[in-house]
Amino acid sequence: MSGPIYSPDGSMVWNGTSWTPVENRIEADNLTDFAKSLSAVTNQVNSNPVSVRNYNQQSYQDGNLRRIENLAKVMIDNLNRGDMETAKNCWNQAKMIDIITTQQIFEHKYANEIADGYFSIALSNLNEFRHLYENPLTIGIEFKVQVQVAPNLIELALENSTAFVSPNGSFQYNFLYANLWLYCRRFDLVWKRDSCQKKFEHYFSIAYKLATSLDEFNSLRSLKNMWEKQLTDIKSEYGKIIIGGIVVIILWIFFIGFIS
Repeated sequence: MSGPIYSPDGSMVWNGTSWTPVENRIEADNLTDFAKSLSAVTNQVNSNPVSVRNYNQQSYQDGNLRRIENLAKVMIDNLNRGDMETAKNCWNQAKMIDIITTQQIFEHKYANEIADGYFSIALSNLNEFRHLYENPLTIGIEFKVQVQVAPNLIELALENSTAFVSPNGSFQYNFLYANLWLYCRRFDLVWKRDSCQKKFEHYFSIAYKLATSLDEFNSLRSLKNMWEKQLTDIKSEYGKIIIGGIVVIILWIFFIGFIS
């Protein structure tokens, strides 16, 4: 018994009197359309996780950016309050979140504000050092210890500022250091005067090259006047010491002559 006779393209079958469409072929075409529709849905479903991942990643990055920027602002606030330790902790926390973003935010966007915070701390401690500077003949171990430790916080603040601004490009950094070494030069029993003089000259000359405003030039002029007055005071003190020594020697000679 022979099977059904199909047309060459397989879409028609001979029923004995005429050609009729093949039902299975229609079902196959429907199945093909259905498969294609499923494929389109599958592709759309598969694309959704990528979009979700991209959204989540962007949201995560934006969240990190906000947290790091907030830490930079908190650091500036802490520095303005004179708290260098807590300020540094903000910087370390930000680096733990994302070091690259931290560099962009802390060392570029807010670099000048952070450096100004450190300069403010250095200036505040310089003003305290000046009280000691203006009373150099005070006698006592406690005073000497105060003089020895006075530069510590000043140097710490100035060196911390270099993480945010270049020392060779900052007037404030060099001007404040020139102040520091001028103060130190006053206390010859604690620091070597020649060494302090060389450091003063070094930072003063750089500050002079970087000065651009009238206020900065006036600040340098005041510092130069202080240096000149210091020279006069030192010479006067040497004169007093020499005269005092001569008086002591004369009194000692009279004393020896009296008892002999």
